Amino acid sequence: MGSIFGVKIFNMMHPKYILIIALIIAGVFSWAFTQTKVFELLVLIRFMSGFSQSFVSIFLPVWADRYAPSEGAKQCWLSGVLMSSTIGVLFGYVITAAFITHLNWHWSFYFQSVCILPVLLLLIITPKKYLDITAPVEPKAVKETDAPEVSLDENEDILVDSQQGENQDL
Repeated sequence: MGSIFGVKIFNMMHPKYILIIALIIAGVFSWAFTQTKVFELLVLIRFMSGFSQSFVSIFLPVWADRYAPSEGAKQCWLSGVLMSSTIGVLFGYVITAAFITHLNWHWSFYFQSVCILPVLLLLIITPKKYLDITAPVEPKAVKETDAPEVSLDENEDILVDSQQGENQDL
């Protein structure tokens, strides 16, 4: 549900503030989930927690795409972002199993609320310019010597690399 409104909200205010608000909401609702026994309220709390997490899920791939230093690094960064959700769920189940064995299920949500705090603090001290995904991107300059001139010989299906002087069959 948050994805439907995410783009509009990211265009209304700076991503730093959206992420700060989203993390505060996620932390508060994780803690609040342990404090009620009313089913309808539990459903609402889980919905709001997931809604707030959707903004982080929208932001991270766009941020990785924008700020990765090269195309190769971009693939690595995006893979890490996508993998982090799966690994986070796996660790969540393992940690919850440990808490249930020794304490009760409430502690897994308390732990989640506490883990959000350092991320929130780092986000607060991060300058806005490193989180801006809405400003236009400056194209990276390519030197003429960096890009080889490539042409296709029309008479033959051979790709000619002018710098290497080599022919490659297509």
